[in-house]
Order: sequence, then structure tokens, then C-alpha cells
Amino acid sequence: MLPIILITLLGAFYIFAGLVAARIGLTTRLLDAAIASISLEKAKPVDVARLRWNLTIATMTFVSGALLILRLDLAVLAFFACAALQALYLFVVAPRRLDPPDPPDAGGRRQSVNAFTVYCVATALVVWAWSAGQLMPILEAPWPAFAAAVAAIAA
Repeated sequence: MLPIILITLLGAFYIFAGLVAARIGLTTRLLDAAIASISLEKAKPVDVARLRWNLTIATMTFVSGALLILRLDLAVLAFFACAALQALYLFVVAPRRLDPPDPPDAGGRRQSVNAFTVYCVATALVVWAWSAGQLMPILEAPWPAFAAAVAAIAA
């Protein structure tokens, strides 16, 4: 019983985290567009790239949480994909492409690395749940769960 509760709470947390991160990203995009229209200057390419990466990671965070709360085995792939995207961004793309022209706040980067570490622990828990038979194959899922997964991914 405890694993199912833990899986549900973890899924709900990452749905919430994905929504919050996406809202922050979209608000940033809106503010950047407003500032650009006032100043008649386009947003910096590095800012646009950083925003796109963050929105992609936020979307994958949401999708992984949605798949997990539905207890679908695709959650394992979604968690791995999101962790890989985060690692690629934090350790390759950001330091080599985005940070040199526009260095990030050291505290913010540290928080991002900490969040990535927690996400990796969550990914390990999802793998454990999958190996313990707590996640079902999508083809065996009841149609409401399948429909909810498709709707969450589409949204």
C-alpha cells in the first residue's frame, strides 16, 4: 500500500512542479515580449534558447508526473528522458553555449543542480516501482487512464 501512495504523491508533485515551471517560463516569455516591444529590441538568442530548454524540461516533468500518477510503465521512460534533458542542459548546453555570454546566478544554478539530484532520486524510485510491478503497461491500462495520459501529453 505504501508504494502506491508514494508513487501517487511523487506523480502529483511532479505534475505540480511541471505546471509551476511552465507558468514561470511562459510569464518570462510574456515579459520579454513586452520589453522587446517597448524597447524595439529583439530578445537575446541566448535568452530564447534558455527559455525553450526550460519549457521543454517543464513539459517533460509534467508528463512524467502524469504518467506516474496513472501508474503507467511509460513513466520510467519519461523520467529517464527528463533526467537526460536536465543533465544535458545543466552540464553541457548551459556551460558551453548559454552561460558564457550571460552567466547565471550562482544560487539559481545550485538550486537547479539540487533539483536535478532530487529528480534522479525520484527516477530511481520510479524504476524501483516498475521493477516491483507497481506500474502497468499502457496496453493493459483501463481506457480512462490511457485517455488521461494522452490528454496530459497533448496538453
